Amino acid sequence: MQVPMQDSIVEYDATWAPPNEPDSPRAFTATGGPNGTGSGPFGDEEYWSTKEISYYGIVYKVPKGFGAWLLGAGGGPAPCTNLGPGVAQAWGWTARPVVRGHVMQKGTGQPAAGVKVTANCASGGTTTTDSYGAYGFVLNPGTCAIAPSVPKSEVSDPTQRVVTVANQDITNVDFVVPGGALKVYVKNLEPLRSGLAVHGVHFSQFPADFTTSTVGQGYENHYVCESGCTDITVSVIDPATSKAPAPHATVDVSLGTFNEGSVSFNNQVIYRNLGVSVICTTATNGQDKDCGTSLHGLETNADGQVHLRYWAPGVIAPSGTSLTVTARCDAKPCQASPTTADLALTEQPYEIYQRSSTLPINDVNELSEWANGGPTFTKFIKGSVTGFNILKNALSVLEKGELTEELVEHSAKAAEKLEPIALVLDVGLVINEALEAKGMMAMFLNDSGLSPFGIGYPTTEASASGVPSLVFQNELVNQVAVPNFLKMGDGGFWWASAEYIHEVLNAHGEGQATGWTLSTTVYETSHCSDPEDGGCGPGYRGDVGASVVARAGIQPELTIELSLSHNNTTPVEALDFDIPYDALAWTTTQPGLTGVIQDH
Repeated sequence: MQVPMQDSIVEYDATWAPPNEPDSPRAFTATGGPNGTGSGPFGDEEYWSTKEISYYGIVYKVPKGFGAWLLGAGGGPAPCTNLGPGVAQAWGWTARPVVRGHVMQKGTGQPAAGVKVTANCASGGTTTTDSYGAYGFVLNPGTCAIAPSVPKSEVSDPTQRVVTVANQDITNVDFVVPGGALKVYVKNLEPLRSGLAVHGVHFSQFPADFTTSTVGQGYENHYVCESGCTDITVSVIDPATSKAPAPHATVDVSLGTFNEGSVSFNNQVIYRNLGVSVICTTATNGQDKDCGTSLHGLETNADGQVHLRYWAPGVIAPSGTSLTVTARCDAKPCQASPTTADLALTEQPYEIYQRSSTLPINDVNELSEWANGGPTFTKFIKGSVTGFNILKNALSVLEKGELTEELVEHSAKAAEKLEPIALVLDVGLVINEALEAKGMMAMFLNDSGLSPFGIGYPTTEASASGVPSLVFQNELVNQVAVPNFLKMGDGGFWWASAEYIHEVLNAHGEGQATGWTLSTTVYETSHCSDPEDGGCGPGYRGDVGASVVARAGIQPELTIELSLSHNNTTPVEALDFDIPYDALAWTTTQPGLTGVIQDH
């Protein structure tokens, strides 16, 4: 016996009875609709199929769209054509109606694919909408509540629909869920601060770095920002599923204009914006890959995330920019519309050193004499064995009237190789002026508390010199050879301070030698010039004294503010300047640093 298949019917039943037992029909059920199998009191002799029935060499091909039974316990081959002993005498079905509908996105009206829908009743369960937003349940008769799943903070329209299942299909059980647009969350993982992070002397990794390596995250050498940069995570959520879009979403990012902050110094407004503002993608180990002021076509990972790193310029006041992120779905089943989100990036300055000290009276008088005197800084020469010997050699040259290339070369070396040297008399002046500069620098370093190691020196020096660099000296005593070598210390902050002190003492007497205050403030304004492929990663240098910088993209730089005031008045002399430095040498020799990161 065969019957036409119907979409809504999932269970077929048949009864049969021998003629000698007309009141005791046997029943069996073919469950599962078109793919079910028969069951009944005679086991394999009762069979249901939608394809073919084979029984003792007899094969019956079931027509397409039909299902057929074999009742082998009776007489006659299938299909049954005659009533007789054991032939089925009735058939029917048990219908389980289908409840179906669609879930659409709010706003766009687009299908909401991948949304979980639950039927809360005994025969119910959970299903997921297809790419058209369609879903369906096959339910037993009775009452059932249908509802889609939405994020906790959202609600669907309606929140649920209650249906009464009878013997007919129920259609158009539709819902509208929040969405229409991707949800984008942008977060920076660390505070953003200017310059290199300076570590304690016993720090286990490197004394000065932008990033540090962490352990215990499933892999070694995972680099995260400490200073000068910040790591950023972009998370994209499909509102229809509350999960990462499938397939991956595409993300574009761009930086806005960098707005440098300003500070008031010596009644002037000063700015700093050293280096560039740049955004990079990062690999799983935290190393930078593609970089620029904008990046396009980035693909979210399986978690719906894109990992970025922002590199900031060196600043001396709160500054910042903004990061604009646009995410979009480029393929089904994600149907959400694009979304744009912004993240404000505020960079704080890193004041690494500050000292205000009262100048000793002896230093004040010495500065005054330096500004007033001739070419010889007498007190320093008399108190310095090296200086005295150099001066004595120069005088002996004058007395003998000797002018040989060898002596000129010797004197030039003693005078820091200030060439060319035309006359022996000029050699003597140069020597004395050079010693004055050294003496004045020594006094300044003592009063300011600054370490001379590494300031003004390139980062590729094989060793760090304690002799103040010419770049540093020029900002203070302006040690530049002028015609005829007449006055080499004429310029610079310390020289200008000496001149002002001399004017005050000359006009008001030595009683004004007290109350002079030197203020020194140092900002870390290093920046990254080449972040790609780890150019600014951990390891400023491999070890102390290494001649090769491990991370050549790191550009160490300090911004120094100097001011001299008298009796707590406004500064009478002031200077601010930027200077490169050997971060490894200076940070390990400079006492009194602030904001130092101690060992983990």
